[in-house]
Parts: sequence; C-alpha cells; structure tokens
Amino acid sequence: MTIPFVNKYINQINDPTLINQTFDFNKVQLILVDDGSTDSTKEIALEYENLYPNNIIVLSKENGGAASARNLGLEYATGEYIYFFDSDDIISENSLLTISKLFKKYPDVDLAVIPIMFFERKEGNHPLNFRFKNQHQVVDLFKNPEYIHLSGASAFLRVSSIINHRFNEELVNGEDALFINKKLISKMKYILVGLDDKAIYHYRKRFSKNSVLDNSSLKKGFFTDKLKYFSKVLFFFHHSAMARSYSAALRLLPAWYFIKNPH
Repeated sequence: MTIPFVNKYINQINDPTLINQTFDFNKVQLILVDDGSTDSTKEIALEYENLYPNNIIVLSKENGGAASARNLGLEYATGEYIYFFDSDDIISENSLLTISKLFKKYPDVDLAVIPIMFFERKEGNHPLNFRFKNQHQVVDLFKNPEYIHLSGASAFLRVSSIINHRFNEELVNGEDALFINKKLISKMKYILVGLDDKAIYHYRKRFSKNSVLDNSSLKKGFFTDKLKYFSKVLFFFHHSAMARSYSAALRLLPAWYFIKNPH
C-alpha cells in the first residue's frame, strides 16, 4: 500500500483506515512517501515507522506530485496486491480483508474496485456507484463498456499485473485514471465489491477546497493534458472493436467534464 501523505491527515493511518483493519496488519506493507514536505509530516511518519518497523517504510523525495510519489513507492512494493491510498481519505475497516478474499476467488482478475462515498464538504454517492449491487460481480467491459472506472484510490491491483506499468508524471491529476485504464483495456474485466460487504472508500471533499484536484480543475491543463495523454496512450492499448469503444469514451471524458463544469 503506497501513500503520498499530508501532515493534517497523517494520523489517520492509526484509525480503522489502515493499521486497525480486520485484515492481519502483520501481513501488510505500508509505504509512506514524503513528497518534499516542509512541515513535521516526515517526523510523524518516522514515528509510525518506529512503532511498526516490520510493516511501515518511509521514503522521502523532492516534491514532484502524486504520480512520482506512487512510482517511487512501486519500487519498494513487495506484496501480492497493491493499493494507492490518498492520505486525506478513509477506507472502511474490512476493505483489505474483502479484497483479499475476492482476489483469491477470482485468480484470473487483476483489479478490484470498492464504491466511493463523499464526506465533509460534499456528502453522498459518487455518480459511478450505479455499478454496484448487493453482491460482488465480475464486470465484463466487452458487455458493459459503460461500467467505466477512473479512481485509483478505490481500486486494488495484483502487483504481478503492473510490473511494467508506471504513473504518467506529466499529469498533475488524472494520472490514476490513465494508469488504471491502461490495465483495464489490456484485460477488459474487473471485480466490483458487493454493497453487502460494506467495503467503502470515503472520499474527502475538503471545506478548504485546497486539494490538488480542487486547484487544478480551475486551470486549462486540467482538460487539455487529459485529452493529450489519454488519447496518445490509450490509442495503443485497444485491440478489439469493443475495447476501442471503451477507450474512445475515456478520451472524451475531459471534454464532457468541461461542458458539465465550465470555469
């Protein structure tokens, strides 16, 4: 599990979000990446590393953004599965155990997704939660290309399936959507966790509106960079008529977002 972290929220790793999961924490490797912090963030992270030296690794680098922080974490990941957690958010306490069981049940599927619920400034369901049913399901994107997935922080992956994959460091945001969908288009299927499992990703919409997404969505590059890199990269990953329709939909997303959210 790799986390580029924020000082204000770093102590969340000691609540049910990470350390106190129902899954045995002794089997978890937690990689904390200090992306050039200028406050006490690194010192707090090192305190956790001292408390759990067999589980927690603290890495430091010059500030370069979430993509470069996750790429650094990937270099040190030793587990069977990986999850790129956003440090200001929360996952329910049974998430890791649920995902582990589903990956064992479906050894031919490399990606699993949990539903997203907003909290703080905005509350309620993410628009893509329509995909989730009471019971878990394996989505076939050839049959359901509308079951698009964009969030890296609500997705879990097999490490063996992304050995040669890295996040695009030229994207300020949306790098997780590109990373995830390069994987999806290569296999065209993934697991949707059932609502009955109550494994949920709680996505914080900050009152301060100072997140990377909040700030970058006011800039032209929020849209143009996605069009540039999504189109260029995803073009080389589709290999069938249905996969082409799925990747074409992804390339249109920045234009759709701009129409729905003009600035």
